Amino acid sequence: MVVRTIMKRAINKWVISIFAITMLLMIGIEGKAYMDNDKKKYDAQQMSEIVEMEKIAAKQIKNTFLEIEEIKFLNNYSENKITGFTIVDVQVTTIYGKKSNFDISMSLNNNTNDKYSGSGENPKLQEGRTEGRVKIFYSNGNQEES
Repeated sequence: MVVRTIMKRAINKWVISIFAITMLLMIGIEGKAYMDNDKKKYDAQQMSEIVEMEKIAAKQIKNTFLEIEEIKFLNNYSENKITGFTIVDVQVTTIYGKKSNFDISMSLNNNTNDKYSGSGENPKLQEGRTEGRVKIFYSNGNQEES
């Protein structure tokens, strides 16, 4: 009888231990899934903000240079946390097939009304305003004509 009582206690300890480990694993898996989902939402929101800034920059490029046929935002981003600006590489193609690459700085800070500011090598494009439609390729893979 003493042996049965000891065996029951040992079995109960194993059952409780296995149950506790299973519960901890389930909580860990659910927590990881929640954090991954939260990160996806944050990344989607960040990309949406970047595309909005790219639209503004595309309009400004179109209004600054003549005879632009295509504006392509490349996926080369770098962020300066001190100034709050994100720098992106842009490739501009004219109607003559001439391509120019340069960097632009965009502010993702919603509290400022900062405009497009170019940096890096000065593009060798004619100043003026492009009146026709321009193909724009955004960094998220979408494209449109504006």
